[in-house]
Amino acid sequence: MPTSPAFSRPGIPYEPADLEYLTPREAVDAVTSDIRALNPLPADAHGLFTATRHIALLGAVLTSLAGDAHYFSCERDSDKDARTSDRFAAATVPLAQVLTHYSQALGPLARLARTPLPASAPLDRIEVHQHLAAATGLLARAQTAVRKPPRATAPALAAPAMPVTAPTR
Repeated sequence: MPTSPAFSRPGIPYEPADLEYLTPREAVDAVTSDIRALNPLPADAHGLFTATRHIALLGAVLTSLAGDAHYFSCERDSDKDARTSDRFAAATVPLAQVLTHYSQALGPLARLARTPLPASAPLDRIEVHQHLAAATGLLARAQTAVRKPPRATAPALAAPAMPVTAPTR
C-alpha cells in the first residue's frame, strides 16, 4: 500500500481506498483525471462497470471533503481554518452534482449492457452521453472550488442599539 500523500499510479485506476492517502486537492484531481481519462464511457457492460467505479470514487471523495469541512469548521483558531472549511464545503456541491449525473446514467447503461439490445438503445445512448457530458463539465468547478477560497462576503452590519428607557407607570 502507498504511504506517501503524493502517491500516483500512472495507468492504474484509483480505488476509493487509495484516496485516503491523498490531500483533498490531490483526491479531487485524481478522481477528475480518472473520469476524464475514461471519457466517453462505452455504452455497454464495461461502461456500466466503470460508471459504478466512478460512483464509488465520487462517494469516497465527497465523504472525505465533507469530513474535512466539518473538522476545519470546528477549528476556530484562525480565519485560515474557516476559509479551508468553506473551500472544502464549496467543492462538495459540484462533486455531488457529478455523482447525480452518474447515478442518472446508470439506468440507461444497465439497459445497454443487456443482450440483445433493447428497442430503447438509441435513446439510452443519448441519455448516457448527456449525463456524462454534464458530469465532466462539472469536474472543473470542483477542482476550482477545492483550490480557491470562496469570495468573501461583506460582514453583516450590526443593528443599531435600541435606547434603554425606564418603564413608565
